[in-house]
Amino acid sequence: MNTIISAVIAILIVLTSSFIVLNAASAVIERNKPMQIFNEARYTMSNLRSAIDELMFEASGARRSINLIVDGEFIVDGNENRIKYKVYNFMLEPGKRTEDDMQIIYGPVMKAYEEDINKDGVADLVLENDYVLFAIKKLNGAVNTSDMITMMRNKDLDINITPKSAVMIDDMFNTSYGSGYTELTHEGYDLSSSSISLWMNSASGITYEAVFTLEAGSDFVEMEVTL
Repeated sequence: MNTIISAVIAILIVLTSSFIVLNAASAVIERNKPMQIFNEARYTMSNLRSAIDELMFEASGARRSINLIVDGEFIVDGNENRIKYKVYNFMLEPGKRTEDDMQIIYGPVMKAYEEDINKDGVADLVLENDYVLFAIKKLNGAVNTSDMITMMRNKDLDINITPKSAVMIDDMFNTSYGSGYTELTHEGYDLSSSSISLWMNSASGITYEAVFTLEAGSDFVEMEVTL
């Protein structure tokens, strides 16, 4: 009888130990899951970047097939000309870093809205996050890039700046003014990024688009000009 009882006790101990180890392993896996999701997102975007690079040098109509397993949000944004993969519940140092052609951004949400930010009676297009407020006049018609920026505010230092600047192509002054319009690419209050786009038909005859972008975790505005 004692032998039978000992065997039962031994089996119970083994089973209980296995259960504890299994639970501990499950906890570790659950803890590491956000990192795994982040690494999978980075791997997916890297593969996508490689496929796009290859297609750029192939004949029209060439195709690639990529298997996407998305644990978050996958966004193809034609307005900003970007492909985005949003991952939630993962902690990084706030800010932005670049890996090859891929930008990894972590930070609070930002907002993009329309408001007369400098109280001059003219509506402005505004990009704002925790660090920066940037505003450009809402325009449709005559455009002069030397006076279209109405505010650039450093919110940490609480300093407002109205910069003297202009957009010029090849240093030609007559490319800094002409006719066109400005618009927000995205409007809202819980965005990861947004841009103000300027479409310009300059007095020189050169047409271009200037895009001013603010990311949620950045303390600066990026500008990109496309002819």
